[in-house]
Amino acid sequence: MQGLHLTADLRGCPAESAPMTDPAALRTLCLAAVAAAGLTPVGELFHRFAGGPGITGVVLLAESHLAVHTWPELAAVTLDVYVCNFGADNSARAEQLLARLESAFGPASTERHRLQRGGAAATPTPNLKALILAAGRGQRMRPLTDHIPKPLLPVRGKPMIEWHLEALARDGVREVVINTAWLEEQIPLALGDGRRWGLSIHYSMEGRDHGGALETAGGIAKALPWLGECFWVVSGDIHAPGFRFDTAQAQRFAASPDDARIWLVPNPDFHPDGDFGLAGDRARRDGERAFTYANYALVRRRLVQHVVPGLPAALGPLLFDAAARGLLGAEVLGHEWHNLGTPAQLVALNSQGPGADLRPG
Repeated sequence: MQGLHLTADLRGCPAESAPMTDPAALRTLCLAAVAAAGLTPVGELFHRFAGGPGITGVVLLAESHLAVHTWPELAAVTLDVYVCNFGADNSARAEQLLARLESAFGPASTERHRLQRGGAAATPTPNLKALILAAGRGQRMRPLTDHIPKPLLPVRGKPMIEWHLEALARDGVREVVINTAWLEEQIPLALGDGRRWGLSIHYSMEGRDHGGALETAGGIAKALPWLGECFWVVSGDIHAPGFRFDTAQAQRFAASPDDARIWLVPNPDFHPDGDFGLAGDRARRDGERAFTYANYALVRRRLVQHVVPGLPAALGPLLFDAAARGLLGAEVLGHEWHNLGTPAQLVALNSQGPGADLRPG
């Protein structure tokens, strides 16, 4: 049948790591990796080898299967992933699942094999590249940000920026730029090259190159050499786990005349005056401004064409000008959204379960 079969032989894995010898730990790792890749588990079994410390584990997927075998005595692991591509192309999800597991076991060397079964799958429409804005000082988040950059603060069990990376990978984005400035050396150390999510990450180092953050439009302008004609932009301190970086919507935007398309939320308490009104799918500045920019956008590079690379510049005035010219598309974000600006907001969110508060805040 039509599908993609991936295998990897990992050597030089740390034999003392829990997933090498503990079936429960291996199960937790595998199910988390399956969920992050956007695949659907329908059954599983994890079993310790008779007479040895190794484990064999299988996760049955609606899309097919994941199999893992550990040999702690050999410091080795074998991974086997197969996905069916008959009704939809699951290849990117399979690649992401394999990459996450490889990264988790930390091998010294890896031998991979890739077999396309049943002929090549239909080539999916590619998604756009994305920019995550992560350069800010996080002044209102002090003292938490005195020693750790804001995007690495934990939100519901993981660094807040990882929520964006997982969502981008799930939705078919493959290349991501992250701009950095404050304590910027910590971010590449924490995230690496993106392979664990099936992504390629490039870092736009504003602190190193310019001595500090360039604000939103300045950050976009500096990152343009690594982005295409159109691209996604999201702020690293926003938490909206239901947002989809929809490929079809990105392609519709690319074919439109608009300078940008933005997502809006009803005005939160901390910004009661709002940014925009909405007429159909057009953002407006005249009349009542019942909505606030949610810090998710599709952007055409000409929006920042007059920003001098390396100089600070704000995005707001450019969006306002595009709205005045009728070139700013918009829609309301209809699910959970949090702008994490202060320690109190972070504590409040971390005290809730996922989806507990659907109000902007």
